[in-house]
Amino acid sequence: MGAAGIAERTRPPATAEANGHTSEPGPFTDPTMTRTAREERSARRRAVPEAWRLELRDLYHYTSEYPYDPDHEYAWDWTTDPDYGTDSVRLFRFDVDGAMDMPDKRMGDMLYAAFHTASHKLGNGVERKTAVHYRAADGVVHQVVPDLTVLPQAGMLGMATGRDRALRLHRGDPPPTLALEILPFGGMQRDLEDRLRLYAELGIREYLVYDLGGKRWQGSPRELLMFRLEDGVYRQAEPEPKEADADPDEHWSDVFDACIRMMPDPRETSSEKPEEYRPTPRLQWWDLERNRWRDRETDAEVEQDRIVRETDRIVQENNRIMRERDQAARERDRIVRERNRAVRERDRAVRERDRIVQEWTDMAVTMMRSLLSHELAPADLDRVEEVWRRDSPPTDAVNCLLKVQEPPDAWHSLLLPNGNNDEESNYKSPARTTGPR
Repeated sequence: MGAAGIAERTRPPATAEANGHTSEPGPFTDPTMTRTAREERSARRRAVPEAWRLELRDLYHYTSEYPYDPDHEYAWDWTTDPDYGTDSVRLFRFDVDGAMDMPDKRMGDMLYAAFHTASHKLGNGVERKTAVHYRAADGVVHQVVPDLTVLPQAGMLGMATGRDRALRLHRGDPPPTLALEILPFGGMQRDLEDRLRLYAELGIREYLVYDLGGKRWQGSPRELLMFRLEDGVYRQAEPEPKEADADPDEHWSDVFDACIRMMPDPRETSSEKPEEYRPTPRLQWWDLERNRWRDRETDAEVEQDRIVRETDRIVQENNRIMRERDQAARERDRIVRERNRAVRERDRAVRERDRIVQEWTDMAVTMMRSLLSHELAPADLDRVEEVWRRDSPPTDAVNCLLKVQEPPDAWHSLLLPNGNNDEESNYKSPARTTGPR
């Protein structure tokens, strides 16, 4: 349905029903904001609309497109008009006695968290407190400011800021695909009646309303309400089946292309702070690929857990490497000890061999000198001893000594093997004498 055919919305009056009610005046009652005082100023504005318009034009945030309501106040930095979504202009609510209705601190925190969750899933097509301008049936351009909107296409507002950052349906902009309102005190008529009809007429496919508890009526439960546009009207969607009754309601969203829910913060039940200062519920969407609910804080917690697990894995891997390194060091030390032991054993064997060779050489030299002292000249005996001590005696030294005694002239070949026979030596051993030696 086009915006041009929208009937002008009836604004809620500035009454206790619209702005909340305090049974007894509190210490912060403003006498200029009582019901009587506000009705008197509203009557004067209606009586002299031209003068009131001149006052409005003095405001830095004045715009000719907005349908200012004489039942509400518009000051330099505040207003009582809940639809006047202007940067740096705060919304004040007063009861009939003039006491200010302090906003629920959780609403701002919750909206901030919901914005980041939706932006993570849908990109830069998510807006907070962005005005939606539309033309009513009387031809007047009105605006409405949802708490959260999802634009029909990402980035369509570009680099616009302030009042330029708005959807202008009367100029051809397509309507948002989704709107979210966090229900305030006294906002039931506005969000669940007026805006329910308006958003349907604007063609917003999905409308979410969240009650933080006690906002629709005293003791009303926390609940996420979803409305889907069907044949030009909203029909409330039933929650998806859930595993446990204690789990929050889940709704399938065509805009998110996933199930969504408002999940109470698990730290809330253990907090000793007043309820309005406790951790707020968080908008979540179900990630089918990762098989878990996701939001900014949960993602941060999961990432932190992943980092902790990865750190633990790295520590364990480092410990394993350290153990293997220590084991390799112990094995290396064992091999070194084995090598040193083998070297010592080899050295011992060499020393033992040298001892045996030395003993054998001494014995052989002694035998040689004893048996051949009469057959060979002392120089030849010295020569044989020199060679034997250098190269060690032949293994059959005893047989060689005995053979030399028979043909003493053959001692060169018998006693000096391996080329030690001096062919140039003309020495002849003296003839062997007979008789006792």
